[in-house]
Amino acid sequence: MDLTWLAGLAKDFGGRGDLSVSKSPSGAVIVCAGPVVVKVHHPRTDPTMLMARLRAVADVRLAEVLAPPVSTAVHPTPDGRLVTVWPRMEVLHPTTHKPPWAAAGTLLARLHHVDHEQIVTLPAQRPVARLQRALHRVPSSAPAAPLLLRVGAAVVAEATRASAGRRLVHGDWHLGQLGRRTGQPWRLLDVDDIGVGDPAWDLARPAGFCAAGVLSDSEWDAFLTAYRDSGGPAVPPDGDVWPRLDLPARAAVVAAACRAIVHPEADEQDITEALLEACRRMSGWPP
Repeated sequence: MDLTWLAGLAKDFGGRGDLSVSKSPSGAVIVCAGPVVVKVHHPRTDPTMLMARLRAVADVRLAEVLAPPVSTAVHPTPDGRLVTVWPRMEVLHPTTHKPPWAAAGTLLARLHHVDHEQIVTLPAQRPVARLQRALHRVPSSAPAAPLLLRVGAAVVAEATRASAGRRLVHGDWHLGQLGRRTGQPWRLLDVDDIGVGDPAWDLARPAGFCAAGVLSDSEWDAFLTAYRDSGGPAVPPDGDVWPRLDLPARAAVVAAACRAIVHPEADEQDITEALLEACRRMSGWPP
């Protein structure tokens, strides 16, 4: 990674000071330079789709929903990686912020209501591919591998048959995809998976974590109530939401369990066990 080149690019857009470099779980490299963030995208990123997504998030109709880029240009690094430039924002972290569940529900509902056909052509979402990648990364030697592969295969088969949906969706929403400037409201972050699909999958992780006992009922209720009050189309305005959310929720739990096995955290062992227990219930295996 040519940090000198990245520092020069950041400087062109107002970046300054020492660089801070980190790597995201998706394989992207994040370089912070004062008020500017330079994102080096995963090597498999499609340049045409990335440019379309940048144009979409810069649209005025999404100004109060998605954090806009500093520039809609895509810059290739000397070694061919794709780079985009963003304003530096405070990113939500559950250990230092009280999760703004109601604000998140409202933002997602507003995103799902935007008419994507009036903005730009965006790719169709394939949420099953995300689960397949998570399953592929689980080492065969892991004790939980047989369970995860069995229940994961069943969920993949069901998701492959599910209808696609035609709404504007985030594609990878979780609490870490919220950010804000000082004194301003939260916004949705990350353009890498924005596209057209079934909005129920944007609710998958909180729904699945609630069903697994990882997310409290009160937090789930705050999120769901705000989403419904804002007219969110992923679920009916009242009544039972689980006919719409059951499949995405199960997929999110299996994917999260896979990630927990591949990247174990000492302080999250209870969460990992809760996710695995939920997978056991799905599979019919004894506890």
